[in-house]
Amino acid sequence: PEALRLGTTCEDAVGQAYLLQSFVEAFPDVLHLRTLERVLTACLQVHWIVDLRPLLQHLLRRLTAHVKGFPTDMVADVDVFSAFHTHMQQLHGRPRSRATPLTSLLSLQLELMMAAISLHPGDPGRVGLVLAGTADLLQQRR
Repeated sequence: PEALRLGTTCEDAVGQAYLLQSFVEAFPDVLHLRTLERVLTACLQVHWIVDLRPLLQHLLRRLTAHVKGFPTDMVADVDVFSAFHTHMQQLHGRPRSRATPLTSLLSLQLELMMAAISLHPGDPGRVGLVLAGTADLLQQRR
């Protein structure tokens, strides 16, 4: 959507964060599921001083609740966990700053773990992916 492009082309970091937050708040979960890859890609394009934790936590919680509440929805083929997991791996490669401390990234890993348990109960493979990603993140910080 055009709103995502505008959010990432804004040169002001605070403006980028505000526009992305507004996009997430203004549109329904079904749209976010249909455009999830574009939304997550847009998040990676914002200035590295923007802490994406609040936005991504909120979006992941909303989409997890939506998928749990409407498992036969028209966008049931969207794998929310896999999309966020891939995105988190890319997010770990961003430069660290006061705005994106290790604690923010660990909080996102916890949120991803909760989504894995909620969306895929009994699937230890997804839990293992999150744990491996968390271990890698901690290894990077040594």
